Amino acid sequence: MDPSSIRLHHTASTPADSAAFVAVMASTFTVSLGYGVVLPIVPFIMDRLMPVTERGIASWHTGALAGIYMLFIFLFAPLWGRVSDRIGRRPVILLGLIGYAATLVLFAFSNSMSFAYGARALAGAFVSAVAPVASAFVSETTSEAKRARRLAWLGASSLAGFLTGPAMSGGFAQLGKVLDATGAWYGGAIALPLFATATLGLIVAIAIYLRLPRSAPPALLAKHSAQRNVAATRHSLGIVLALNLLVTFGLGSFEVGITLQMSQSAGFEPSRLATMFAECSLVMIAVQILVFSPAVKALSGRRLIIPAFLAMALGLALIPGGTSFYMMIVSVGLIAASAGLIMPALTHMVSLQTVLPLGVALGAQTSLSSIGQGLGSAAAGALYGVLAERLFWVSAVFMALGAGLSFAMPRSSTLPAA
Repeated sequence: MDPSSIRLHHTASTPADSAAFVAVMASTFTVSLGYGVVLPIVPFIMDRLMPVTERGIASWHTGALAGIYMLFIFLFAPLWGRVSDRIGRRPVILLGLIGYAATLVLFAFSNSMSFAYGARALAGAFVSAVAPVASAFVSETTSEAKRARRLAWLGASSLAGFLTGPAMSGGFAQLGKVLDATGAWYGGAIALPLFATATLGLIVAIAIYLRLPRSAPPALLAKHSAQRNVAATRHSLGIVLALNLLVTFGLGSFEVGITLQMSQSAGFEPSRLATMFAECSLVMIAVQILVFSPAVKALSGRRLIIPAFLAMALGLALIPGGTSFYMMIVSVGLIAASAGLIMPALTHMVSLQTVLPLGVALGAQTSLSSIGQGLGSAAAGALYGVLAERLFWVSAVFMALGAGLSFAMPRSSTLPAA
């Protein structure tokens, strides 16, 4: 039997429950919210943990804390994907949410640098149990006609969480200062935002427990006996994963590069940098919600991804020549819209492959996303001192390479059947 027919029959006979989908969206929103909440708090953690004589290396530790978080996502995402293929999606997402909530509390009360590093490492390990497994659940319980749109909404919920996190952190921190002043709660300005996010994580975990099915998904791939075109399928999947690595590398280099350029070269106010990052997230969310309709099935192959990579390359190439804030806004919008198209389209393609178990494939994609973003950030930090704003031209070349590599993809969104 053709494996693709097995999957189509499965998705047609078990449509996703709307409440379950909302619960899964809430899980990705929550873990992204937690990341956004932590970012403004890290400097306060550094102030508490580091002696005055060591404050000069506080920025290094701030970057290293983010790095260890991404490293553990890279290490654990494929493992959680494989586990969820065996025991089901619900227990893995539950463990990820509960474990992540616990790491936020641990980080709030860190009393040493080693404790803080351990808390962030565990946070990355538990977060990696949520995003890829949530995508796997949506992929296997949604018909092909709706799958692309729901995966795009899942990505939009993650971006919304990241965008909301810093604002939520600031609001709760103000209340925490009041608690600090009255002595009502030790560490309120730091602890309260983290406690609030942890509480939300536990609430969402209850929703996951109540709404997601208990049983493990059928072991579809274990039943596949026909192997008519395994080499072609693996080749196509490898290209899709390589493109995923490239686009996240481009995003990572853009985020660090634009921060350095605006703070060191362009002389813009910090509020304008915040405006750009908000624009980036909002444009990506809008594109993912508005563009990924049922028509995406005919568009999410080369015809969508090649122009999107070229547009992202153009946006990056225009940044060094940006002479005004408004020109920068245009460039950032072009980059965000392109990435907002590429990333869910690639996830959709991975969800349709049949050569690997779904959890394993999406776990590998999440792992590559984390390492791609980390490599892009590190490369931008290392090269900006030498190339300055010309760094964006290097990133643009990588995006152009992505467009070239996309020609080796399938023409449509469906990878060859194994």
